[in-house]
Amino acid sequence: MPTATEYFGFSAHNLGPLTTTFTAPSACATATDHHVYVNKSSVPYMLGIPTCGIKDFGSCMPSGKSFDSLRKQTTSLNQGQYYYYSPGVVCPSSWSAVGALTKQGSDSVSASGVFTRPLFDDEDRITGAMQLQPEDFWSEVLDTSETLVYCCPSDYDVNAFGHCLSTLGPRSSYSYSSMCLTAGNASITEVTSLDGTSLTRPLLSFDPIGPATSTYLQERLLTRTGYSTDLVVGTWVPAVPLVHKKSDLDKTDDDDKDDGDDDSDDKDNETTDENSAYTATPRPGVVSMLGLTLGILLGMGTLL
Repeated sequence: MPTATEYFGFSAHNLGPLTTTFTAPSACATATDHHVYVNKSSVPYMLGIPTCGIKDFGSCMPSGKSFDSLRKQTTSLNQGQYYYYSPGVVCPSSWSAVGALTKQGSDSVSASGVFTRPLFDDEDRITGAMQLQPEDFWSEVLDTSETLVYCCPSDYDVNAFGHCLSTLGPRSSYSYSSMCLTAGNASITEVTSLDGTSLTRPLLSFDPIGPATSTYLQERLLTRTGYSTDLVVGTWVPAVPLVHKKSDLDKTDDDDKDDGDDDSDDKDNETTDENSAYTATPRPGVVSMLGLTLGILLGMGTLL
């Protein structure tokens, strides 16, 4: 479990261990009512929600009540909130590992899957200050030799913000005509150096002054050039981020061996292996700890 609980104004919350296969109620498999606006490009991301109000995930997620409660809290004001399960070694049933970060030392991490993909199709064209990106947050929060694994439903796409997304259809098939907006109450600062390092691209720092001032529906965004043609309706579920060390995996393997003589346990172990965060880790790569990759204010919606 990471010892750090905050970095650059973003907090990290451990929702508890996940060492056995979590199986959600059958109704969760067909629940597609968490509607969002998503882009049609090859790199998936959310651009907003068509209705206001937070819908709970409840029993459809491990520690779902804790997750829902975290999303709704307003007493702790910060730039954003991340969550994880630790020790976490097994993806939920019918979910797969879609990316991983392993902290190798004080200056680098190994990366795979979604963490090696660009955040946006036109990432190289984005200029100016941006918010701290997920991989940079996790690279600082993880302890050395710890691994973070994102899990998503097997038929969903994913982005580094931890949004598992599935396209439902064009907006013309739905009655949505607005996007929900929340007016924030924060001061914004451009940060040009961090931890003694001069940044080639400044970071945006949002200092919340108080709770959001208002929430309302807005139609104009959906008529803007690009938005009007590129947005479709999708559904989303939050990724399940697992954090573990190799010793956590070894302990799970030892427990499996102890139960190996029981036929029913063997079947359970097969499911665990298929969803194992360790065996499903994709090909490795290397990213800089302070690469500070590009992003947009979508990062503010870490717990949308």
